[in-house]
Amino acid sequence: MRSLVLVLSWFACSCYSAQGAIVVLNGLTHIHNTAQGGEFQGKVSLKNDGKAPVRVLIYGQDLSVECGKPAEYLASGAVPLSLNAWITLGVDERTLAPGEEYEVSYTVKIPEEGVSKGSYWQVLMVEGADPVREEVMQGVTVNSKVRYAIQVIVNVGGFENPALAFENLEIKKGDSSALEVVLKNSGAYAAVVHLTLELHDAEGRRVKKLESSPRRIYPSFCNSFSIPLEGIPPGKYAGVLVADNGKDLFGSNLSLEL
Repeated sequence: MRSLVLVLSWFACSCYSAQGAIVVLNGLTHIHNTAQGGEFQGKVSLKNDGKAPVRVLIYGQDLSVECGKPAEYLASGAVPLSLNAWITLGVDERTLAPGEEYEVSYTVKIPEEGVSKGSYWQVLMVEGADPVREEVMQGVTVNSKVRYAIQVIVNVGGFENPALAFENLEIKKGDSSALEVVLKNSGAYAAVVHLTLELHDAEGRRVKKLESSPRRIYPSFCNSFSIPLEGIPPGKYAGVLVADNGKDLFGSNLSLEL
């Protein structure tokens, strides 16, 4: 019988299994602020919430979100602003007993010169070495694993809210219509962005205010946002689309026909 390993990459999950279940206790995004020459330690707190020992692998990868492309996990050092050369893991493998908690430490050391202000990042992968579930699908044995992607972001120098640019706007039609927006970060620092869309009718009255889920955009990269357009009567609307990075607002006027 053939065997196929299916790896599930999740930014957040809870998994319970008789074979062992890894849980990250202190969040999936770790942000640090420092200066040139700075050195500090961080930690990722893990727990085996299952009933059997579980072997955990910890390793680094780069996260790339180019405009018009899905997010990719790449080999360490592939992204120009990667933390790869400056971050060191305290351990790359650990077996956790049932109920055991363990802190994976990492050290970041920024060079004393030649480093520009801005955000640098890497993703720490925390993966169970053994499958958490095995099932047979059409004669193929599928082993499912859980893998956490923990973003480590280091801001060098005083943080500055970046300028944003709308790269693409498109209405997705179907069972559930939505405005698909691609935003690019043209600044030096990563920022969490929240989108709002106000729709006005022909008389200038506000029909509805819609929002997207917040998402992080890394320097020189893009991210995609989706604003549901459900429950809006067919017709022509004037819209005001606003991107909020926590301090500055960036807006665009647009016309929509639904």
